This record gives sequence, C-alpha cells and structure tokens, in this order.
Amino acid sequence: MRTAEERIEALHSRMENLQKAKERRTDALLGAGCGMLTILLAALIFVNGSSNGATAGIYSGATMLLEDAGGYVLAAVAAFMVGVIVTAVILGARKRQKNQAEKED
Repeated sequence: MRTAEERIEALHSRMENLQKAKERRTDALLGAGCGMLTILLAALIFVNGSSNGATAGIYSGATMLLEDAGGYVLAAVAAFMVGVIVTAVILGARKRQKNQAEKED
C-alpha cells in the first residue's frame, strides 16, 4: 500500500503529464492553423501577383492603397510572414532546449 506522500507525488506526476499532453495538442493545432494560413497567403500572393506599382508624386501613405499599390502591400505581407516564421523557429528551438534540459534533470 502506498503512503500519502507517494499518492500525492503520483497525482502531481499525472497532472503534469496531462498538462504536457494538452500543451502538445494546442501546439499542434496552432501549428496546423499557422501552416494553413501561410499556404493561403502564399496562394493569394501568387494568384494576385503584384501590379505595375504606384506612381510616385502626389500619392503617399494610405492613399496608395486606393490606387495600384499592390506591390507595397505584397512586400509588407511577405515581410510579416518571414518575421512570423523566424519567430516560430526561434521559439521552437528554445522549447526543445528546455525540454532536453528537463529530461536531463
């Protein structure tokens, strides 16, 4: 028969395992969602392409969105996508390092 301390330790271990499983499911769902959004944005970029660009001169700021400024918007979306991917890679590497450090302890 187990002592009270052993039962509490087993309970804490089970709770930790359930929490890790929940985090893995959440990470998988978020990853799948981000992957689908990335594919969707890439498809939109290649389908729509970029226009001839905006004419310089009187157009500036938000008014370029009303005219042919698709190239600027396309560049902004592409830069944002690259930033998100780099951030995800860095955070994933940190998480792997943290998991490896926990396994070693």
